[in-house]
Amino acid sequence: MTPIYAICRNTVLETVRQPIYGLIVTVSCALIAFTPATAAHIYSFRVTAQLDRAAERLIADLGLATVLLGGLVLAVFSTTTAISREIADRTASSVLSKRVSRSEFVVGKYLGIAISMGLATLVGCITVLLTVRASASVAAWQPLDWGIILAMAGAALAACGYATWRNYFHGRAWLGSFNLLFIALMVLLFVVFALIDRENNFILSAEFNQHANPDLANQDVGGFNYDWQVARAAFLTTQAILVIASISLAASTRLGAVGNACVTGGMIILGLISEFLYHSLHKLQWRTLAEMLHLVVPNLEKFWMSDALTREQPIPIEYISITSAYALLYIAAMLLIASYLLGNRDVS
Repeated sequence: MTPIYAICRNTVLETVRQPIYGLIVTVSCALIAFTPATAAHIYSFRVTAQLDRAAERLIADLGLATVLLGGLVLAVFSTTTAISREIADRTASSVLSKRVSRSEFVVGKYLGIAISMGLATLVGCITVLLTVRASASVAAWQPLDWGIILAMAGAALAACGYATWRNYFHGRAWLGSFNLLFIALMVLLFVVFALIDRENNFILSAEFNQHANPDLANQDVGGFNYDWQVARAAFLTTQAILVIASISLAASTRLGAVGNACVTGGMIILGLISEFLYHSLHKLQWRTLAEMLHLVVPNLEKFWMSDALTREQPIPIEYISITSAYALLYIAAMLLIASYLLGNRDVS
């Protein structure tokens, strides 16, 4: 077992078992599931009647905003627990004394946090896609698909029951059992409802004809009952969370929880207005400062597809590829900075 794998595995288990992890995941999913009522109320005024899927895209926009906010909060708490708290509790020194380099420690911690963030974001994004499908009829002023809503509620109740049984009879951590089973059940629901249309027909059967249902044919769901433009936007949202997690990890090597939250929060704010700052500073002839900020601050606007969703514009694969490469380069740079900052700090 390599040091990076061991550190990564322990970080995943520790993060998933944190109370804040389960709280943010469940609250985020609950908020996303309740967004159809809000969207139906707002679009009852038919402000954007010229768009075909206005209510659905608003639900997706609100849902992804919830996923992003929950992921950002979770990233700060996770990195604080994984780095700064271990340094303060002297547990990091015991790990580093076992022939583990500080670079391996940083990489292992980040991979563990990234996997934990990925699982939490995956559940949130699946909830968004399921909720968009369940509320597709909102745009046509028809009842919700309560089968999906009840299935998601059932997944949460089943996870609660399993975690309680495992904790009582086997002494296992309740939160860890709940989080892992809830994630698995949500992935299962995603697969099941991908194969069953809104009329409960199995889409892979020989008798199924997607174009026989004009409402389904007009949804542009890519053959598996989901809005894949929303899925692409969710993928970019996940990348934004991972970029912020790398910044928070670098900050946690030197700062505590409060300082980490301030630095990470400041970078988030600057990242969301980075394009505006860049052009504004250029107009003021402060080009050197503009270029420095453009290099250091992550351009989070590239990952947020709210305008594309609400305007029903496609998100090209080429754009996702370029943005993914940008995210990987930025994360790699943050890990190098984190390794340097931890390397110059006394953790004994």
